[in-house]
Amino acid sequence: MLPGWRWTLTEDRWPDGLAALRTYVHRHGTARIPHDTVVDGFPLGHWVATRRAQRKRNALTPAQVRTLAALPGWVWEIRQTRWEQGLRLLTAYAERTGAPNPNSFYVEATEDNFTLGAWAMSRRREYRRGVLAADRIRLWKRYPAGNGHPTTPHGNGTINCCDRLSSSRAASRTSANVPSSTEYLSGTGS
Repeated sequence: MLPGWRWTLTEDRWPDGLAALRTYVHRHGTARIPHDTVVDGFPLGHWVATRRAQRKRNALTPAQVRTLAALPGWVWEIRQTRWEQGLRLLTAYAERTGAPNPNSFYVEATEDNFTLGAWAMSRRREYRRGVLAADRIRLWKRYPAGNGHPTTPHGNGTINCCDRLSSSRAASRTSANVPSSTEYLSGTGS
């Protein structure tokens, strides 16, 4: 065998990756890192993403799972965590400004400079396309900023109005007839 040859690079990279992650945590105080992060030449962001994927496949040892989970700020489900963070930040934004509608370029001053405007715009787009999951819509409604409908700046009661409009449009897709504003705002529309 050649000196230095490794059959399994990912296993052998565990000590290097963990050392780089601990260095990052020491410098930044958190294990939440961008995917493109490189620490001292080591592709840490990729390494972390790979560990998350390995956990989903049960390819990490229990000791490895415990080691990573013990790091400050470590999360296994980054997309869900990011979604919840967006909703919390949007609620705080609404409390500060009086409306849950940051412009699409608005960046919230967080440790990772959360792009709240783009996040909110993406949720609205998902809702309009019908791809925002029902559990996320339910979660949305529980937050003060979500008291209503992801696509509108209005609060309480808006979801019913928009649901009626959407169902009316769906029922008459072959027709260009859209209910008048008095029909769907007064609740008399179909």
